[in-house]
Amino acid sequence: MRGKGVAGIEFQVFAHSTEDPDKVIKALFFLSDEKLEVAKEKVRGHYGNEVIIFRAKASGREAEKIVRRLASLMSEEDKAKIGRQLSLRCDGHGNLFLRFDKQKAYLGEVRLSDYEDVVRAKIKFSRNKLEEIREICKTYNLIVE
Repeated sequence: MRGKGVAGIEFQVFAHSTEDPDKVIKALFFLSDEKLEVAKEKVRGHYGNEVIIFRAKASGREAEKIVRRLASLMSEEDKAKIGRQLSLRCDGHGNLFLRFDKQKAYLGEVRLSDYEDVVRAKIKFSRNKLEEIREICKTYNLIVE
């Protein structure tokens, strides 16, 4: 296997007009790394409300470090959930999609969420096959079975 297996990681989070953008950035930095450069885009929501989209990404060793840190802070329950749902969370192009609870991240916790108020993370692997991704995830302690 080439490299460690994690090629990159991207984060995306929305700050709605009722939210403090600084708190949303704090949640993003807790999950990623405050050294990452954050891109900011202002858009209009369905009802004309302002929404700010924050995006940050890392590659190579920086991405590996972030993935290891996330795995170290995740609960065994969430890791088991990723293991069970791996085929649903991967797209066949070497990407694993995770959604973290934005409010919990602001408070310093790493929890998966199935709801809308999330920080989205896309982990890009150097491999595309599901079983290869499963093995890489195990080496990063990102899943348990």
